[in-house]
Amino acid sequence: MLKIYRLFKIIAGTIILLFIIAVVFYESTRENPSLYSEIKEVKGIENFYLSIKGFIFYDPYYTEITEEVDKSQKEFVNIFLTNMQNFSNLIQDKKFYNAIFISFLSNKITGIDNLIKQYLENAPGFRDFLILDKKKNILYQYGKTTYIPVNESGDSTIMRFVSNSFQIIENYKNPIDYEIKVVALFDKEEIIKKIKNIKFKTFFLTEQELYKNSEIESDIIQSVISETTNKKKIEQGGTIIEIFPVVISQNYIGSLGIIYPSRSPKSIIIVISKLFLILLAIGILIISDRLIEKLIKKVKEIQERKRKEKMEIENPDIEGTINWIENYIQKTEEKK
Repeated sequence: MLKIYRLFKIIAGTIILLFIIAVVFYESTRENPSLYSEIKEVKGIENFYLSIKGFIFYDPYYTEITEEVDKSQKEFVNIFLTNMQNFSNLIQDKKFYNAIFISFLSNKITGIDNLIKQYLENAPGFRDFLILDKKKNILYQYGKTTYIPVNESGDSTIMRFVSNSFQIIENYKNPIDYEIKVVALFDKEEIIKKIKNIKFKTFFLTEQELYKNSEIESDIIQSVISETTNKKKIEQGGTIIEIFPVVISQNYIGSLGIIYPSRSPKSIIIVISKLFLILLAIGILIISDRLIEKLIKKVKEIQERKRKEKMEIENPDIEGTINWIENYIQKTEEKK
């Protein structure tokens, strides 16, 4: 039994050694997965290893933080998406098209106030809606906001911050090919103040200005300012700076940056506790191994003793015969 148990230990030790080699191989080549993607055995070991790694380093508090970060980012971007969607729905409405067509016949734009109320009045930060001719003269204005025209080119939709407003501008394809632009204006402050509702340190960087919801060290922003046009996660010490470029209809509006802790004290305690439990389990296995070996030896000794006792019971004269033979040999030697 002891030999079988030791053979089992050798096989188990070999498997563990191969597992460690595969883990080292995986960690050193994970940047180039093609090196091991064809090896099914390594793939299975990888899944097993990642499960163990996930158990040790899984952090519910960090997961909650990242989920909150993603939620905050989506809610902020959704402001622009909602405004853009409402704007598009308005100018694509058949009633709007008909009102524009009639306006060219009557030389007066009417009948779109209710449509603007329907599509834009409840949009985040909505302030005004205008229709301009090719010389940027105002043909129609819903509210009383001062419009500051800016040079723009191309037929695509333009979205940008200008002065104290956020503008959506589009060349409108009207029934008689008369060149006009439709413009929706939104209160910049109403949009920007949304970042104040984000519980993490947050900044929003446009082409003209920087907005933030708390005191953020200028060094931090300067260190990532060149990275803001791409989605990135940058670790600096115990914090993570996650950059979310806001791009709507191919318009780069700005970049949202959210700063949050990489690990909380609770997270560190959880990881240390898990590592302690694993070390404790390894210690228990080592102690159990020694106890099992001692137990097997003890069982073997008991079995051997019982075997001898059984032989003595079955052959009670053997010991006497052996003594007689020894005495006979001794007497024979004395006579000689």
